[in-house]
Amino acid sequence: MVVYPNAAPRTLSDSHRRMLFQESGIDPGVAEERGTFTATRGKDVPQGQGKLPAKPGLVFPVHTLDGGTFHRLRPDNPGRSGAAKYMQPKGAPNRLDVHPRQHAAVKGTGGMRYLTEGEKKVDAGVSRGLLMVGVSGVFNGQRDKGAALIDDWRLLPREGENYSITFDSDIETNQYVQLAADRYARLLRAAGANAFITLLPPAPDGGKQGLDDFFVNGGTVKQLELLTRPYDKAVLKLNSGNPGNPTPPITAADLMAMTFEPTRWVVPGVLPEGLSLLVGKPKKGKSWMALGMCEAVAVGGVAFGTKRVEQGDTLYLALEDNTKRLQKRLRKVLDKRAAPEKMHLHTAWPRLDEGGAEQLDEWLTEHPEARLVVIDTLAKIRKPAGGANIYAEDYAALELLLPLAAKHGVAIVVVHHLRKMAAADPMDEISSSTGLTAGVDGFLILRRTPGSKGPTLYVDGRDIEEPTEYALHWNINTATWTIEGDAEAVHLSRERGDILLTLNRSPEPMTPKETADAMPGGKYNNVKYLMWTMLGDGQLVKDDKGRYSPTNPTHTPGTPPAPPNPTNPTNPTNSANSANPTSESVAAVSGLVDAPDPTNPTFVDTYAENSASVSGVSGVSGDGVYVHGPECDCDWCVA
Repeated sequence: MVVYPNAAPRTLSDSHRRMLFQESGIDPGVAEERGTFTATRGKDVPQGQGKLPAKPGLVFPVHTLDGGTFHRLRPDNPGRSGAAKYMQPKGAPNRLDVHPRQHAAVKGTGGMRYLTEGEKKVDAGVSRGLLMVGVSGVFNGQRDKGAALIDDWRLLPREGENYSITFDSDIETNQYVQLAADRYARLLRAAGANAFITLLPPAPDGGKQGLDDFFVNGGTVKQLELLTRPYDKAVLKLNSGNPGNPTPPITAADLMAMTFEPTRWVVPGVLPEGLSLLVGKPKKGKSWMALGMCEAVAVGGVAFGTKRVEQGDTLYLALEDNTKRLQKRLRKVLDKRAAPEKMHLHTAWPRLDEGGAEQLDEWLTEHPEARLVVIDTLAKIRKPAGGANIYAEDYAALELLLPLAAKHGVAIVVVHHLRKMAAADPMDEISSSTGLTAGVDGFLILRRTPGSKGPTLYVDGRDIEEPTEYALHWNINTATWTIEGDAEAVHLSRERGDILLTLNRSPEPMTPKETADAMPGGKYNNVKYLMWTMLGDGQLVKDDKGRYSPTNPTHTPGTPPAPPNPTNPTNPTNSANSANPTSESVAAVSGLVDAPDPTNPTFVDTYAENSASVSGVSGVSGDGVYVHGPECDCDWCVA
């Protein structure tokens, strides 16, 4: 039985009312139902479940799930520096706190339960209709150093239920709190529950804030839901070991006890779940690439000509198009196939800071099978820059999308532009400060660097073990990109093909100097080294005069090759044109065993600048041909 020495009515002082109602955003009715009151004298502090300090302060009744009650005290003057702000009866066991208004609801099924520390934060959540479970300290809902949950958890449903760990914002740097959170996630999952985490942002002044502070500082329930994500997909900034920070590093045993879900790919090897940037120069095919990925995922087909993808709903925000132009583009991509029902398109969407993030969250909630969202382009959805702190503005530009991607398990791709100048590091080519690249999970960079052999797609990110650069091919008929393989291997094979084609066209063996001279743009040292390599690979033979010829020539040495077709010198599909064989026949007639099979052999590489050759090395295969595609400015290509 609880003994109240002072029988006077329990009330709240003005300072405590200000603390609860203004500084913590608690509804007065919620505080009254809990029974929170001011102990104006030490003898007003309830005693009964263990001794509490007899000090004036704010008294919180803690309501346990079995119907019991005990009290915790927040002294007005804790005393010595570093003393605990909150005190509970000496020797009393740790218990879960559930507001009396929610005892029935929290024991039911369904909904998200938020696990937080302290009665004020519990009541702030209850005041906004959230299901809340409280602990008196971050470790106090578990026992035996994280080996098990305390017994009160048995009074809550866990199998299939959702729990989100919602501690103060310093969890991103405080490894004590991180360890507690990880133990809760592990123990809840072991009991069959689904573990989530809500990562609160710092306070507006950069300081720490809890759930009650978050609401007082203007945060909403909707924003809180956006900050909630599956626990395994949360990214915490681990403590760097600053000697001024007393929190210890995580132990190897705790780290190895953690379990993580494998990375899920929307496009295998190219696009994992998370927030990614798709960047490239204007009018170079970024939008076509994004549209093609959305169509492939919507039908569960093949992306980039080679990547089988899992089917799911897709959302394409074509914010620089109108519906007429979008229909024209989609008709070309579909190439007479039926339009997929799971592909959704919009040409208008609010900016992220004007309700766009909340609207996207609602759409993803309504489409639980969604796999891919494309936003074309960044400039249309980000908050206009103020110019005060470019790095901070760029970092914040996509901040609301990161938790959405994690929460719904989707890939969100934002289309953006490259700088005009090339750079050794592809990331340095992205048009922004480093704040933008720091705020996303991955990158897809569509580029053609000076001296390159063709367009490539550079892929890198947090879930990609090794950065990869793919060689690409453009299909003019369907306006789609195809991955031909690793860029270095593909382009090297093309260079070898150009050398073999040049030697096959010559009636006599040729020296490396003669071969380089016969190849427009050919560089002698590069050609010489590659011919020496091809000799070792068995693709070329060398006579005693240092001249080379193909191991498997397409004509008898000493006789001139067949003349090209004068009426159609560049048609690669003309079977009568033996001097310009089809792409399919290059490997067969020249001994180029390693050459990958081209996906679209009847079309020149329309991404090449100034009608350059497919390989960009010799000019053999594309001289004088007008090309359509991302660089063409005709009405069809630009539309």
